[in-house]
Amino acid sequence: PEGELRKRLSTIELADGAAYLSLRSGIPLTPVYIHNIAPGPHPDSLLGRSDSWEALASIVANVFRKIELHVGDPIFPDHPDPSARDRRAIELINKKILSELDRLSEIARQGSFGRTNDGDRGS
Repeated sequence: PEGELRKRLSTIELADGAAYLSLRSGIPLTPVYIHNIAPGPHPDSLLGRSDSWEALASIVANVFRKIELHVGDPIFPDHPDPSARDRRAIELINKKILSELDRLSEIARQGSFGRTNDGDRGS
């Protein structure tokens, strides 16, 4: 539902579409946290103005990086309803998604064997 690369999860404001579809269909959402990816060039830069050059620059920036995908627990809508347009239910699903993404980002930050990315031992 967010679909953008951000440095901090606290800046994320989720769109409602995925939560709405989950509520209407009863299908769970599975949060995925991507860790250690280098963003492509800024859209206003020379490379960023062309989709092809932007894609190539992003590939080059990430080709030798260890990129991790952290897959969270599925989030099921509490009361699936094909006619639902309940704002509170959508907000609750989005809140659960953000909570799971926070948990996944903490796992990613701790790194392998309980070490943080800066080399300190995690608690």
